[in-house]
Parts: sequence; structure tokens; C-alpha cells
Amino acid sequence: MARRTARGGLQPRGRKAKRVVGKSSRPHQRNNRFYIYDSRHNRSGKDAVAEFLKKKGFSRYSCSDIIREECAKRGLETTRDNLIRVGNELREKFGNGYLAGEILKKIKNDKSENSVVVSIRHPGEVEILKSDPSFKMILINAPLEIRYARTQDRNQNRPEDKDSFEKFKENEEKERTGTGSGQQLNLVAKMADDIIVNDGSFEDLHKKMVETLTKYESR
Repeated sequence: MARRTARGGLQPRGRKAKRVVGKSSRPHQRNNRFYIYDSRHNRSGKDAVAEFLKKKGFSRYSCSDIIREECAKRGLETTRDNLIRVGNELREKFGNGYLAGEILKKIKNDKSENSVVVSIRHPGEVEILKSDPSFKMILINAPLEIRYARTQDRNQNRPEDKDSFEKFKENEEKERTGTGSGQQLNLVAKMADDIIVNDGSFEDLHKKMVETLTKYESR
């Protein structure tokens, strides 16, 4: 026997609808998984968003972690130059959507229902992710000077955080306008479904993220 839902549809008794994090408690209607992907610039706040969503029950994945795993296999330090070079080599060898494909495999193997994926840096990766109907790419961005300052405040002490401001800016220019298997952040940005500017506090960022989740949840 079925009962009528708030939207007029029928739902079998004894089965609960999958729910999406946000202020609204309305069930997500498209399918059982809701992916939020955020990307683009280093230290934009995408990792802060990922950690926030992780506390809300999302599983976190990163395309850059696939590259770090490859660097570890090669015995390479994870400097920004090495991450860029190895990432480009992987895309050139296995296809521009390779990193995203590996992430989707991890999500499938983990049976994750709500997932956040960060560090999407090539249009080919977006195309692979868009093969999932639940995909929404939310661009997290912040001014260059603010993002560089964040690299100096980090506790992780990653090798790639030791670059000077000039080197940080130089690498970013390369990442914005690459070709072929190189990073192409400008083109990735044009493929975003939504944009959040992270130029304030963590509380401001979290509020914007919840508002954005609620907006897509209600569609």
C-alpha cells in the first residue's frame, strides 16, 4: 500500500526517502545520490567546503589525491610543479577524463550516496562527471591575494605551499590557459552550474554553501 507524498506522488509505506543535507528536509527527487563538485583555484576554500560537507555526511574525494598517489609511487615530492606535471602526464596517457573516472570508481566502490569531489582542473574531467545525472559543479573562488595568504597559514605544511607569491601567480597563469592535456581552469569555470565567492569568514562560506545546496535540493 502506498501513501501520498507532499508533491502528490506515491511512496510505498515502510520506505524512507533519501535526504540531502541543507536547511530543507524535502527529499531529493532525482535519484539516491546527490553529488556536489567544486573546483578551480588553489586555496579558494574548496577544501573547507569539503570538510564542512563531510561533517554533514558527505564522502570527500579529490582528483589531486590521485596525482599524489602517483607521485608517491614514483618517489616524487608533491611540489606544485610535480603535481601539475604528473597530472598532465596521466591525462595525456590515459585520457583527459582519467582522474575523474578514477574518482567515480572510488565512489561506486565505496557505495557513497552523497559525495563531494574537489580539484577538477580539466574540461574532460567535467565531461566524465556530467555523465552522472546527479552532478552539479559549484565553483568556489576567491581573490588571488587572499588565496596566497591562506597557503602561508596552512598547518599541513605541504611542499606546494612553500612557493613565493610570484611563483604562485606564475603557476596559476599556466593552469588557467593550458591546452591539450594541461590544466584549463578558465574553461572549467565556464562549465560550472553555480559560483560561490569565498572572500569572508568560514561561517559566511558555510552559509552560502547550505543556501546553494537547498536551492538544488528544491528542484
